[in-house]
Amino acid sequence: VGHSFGSITAGWFVKARPERVSHMTVVDPVSLLLCLPDVGYTFLYRQPSTVMQWIIFPGASREITVAHFLRRQFFWYNNITWLEDVPAHIGVVVGVSGADKVLTSAPAVVEYVEKC
Repeated sequence: VGHSFGSITAGWFVKARPERVSHMTVVDPVSLLLCLPDVGYTFLYRQPSTVMQWIIFPGASREITVAHFLRRQFFWYNNITWLEDVPAHIGVVVGVSGADKVLTSAPAVVEYVEKC
């Protein structure tokens, strides 16, 4: 089970030990379609304009260790989860909120999941 950034960790488990995984549930998964530019931009560079964004901005995206890691140590292409690559024996459930503050590409994620 993974939520938001935790969906990346869930994807790591599926890639590394698929024989140990029977189901994967991800909610507001940033690991799906991580190649789209809005996820990184929204979390790292967008200036906050709502109360929730002001909570996320200094506490998460601007926190010094998180900011350094995501800008210098995090290789986005290594953390994408492609549903086509998930072994057939693993059941996948994807939950997408229409009001997520980071996953602004929710409609594209829904379309991608429906096509897979």
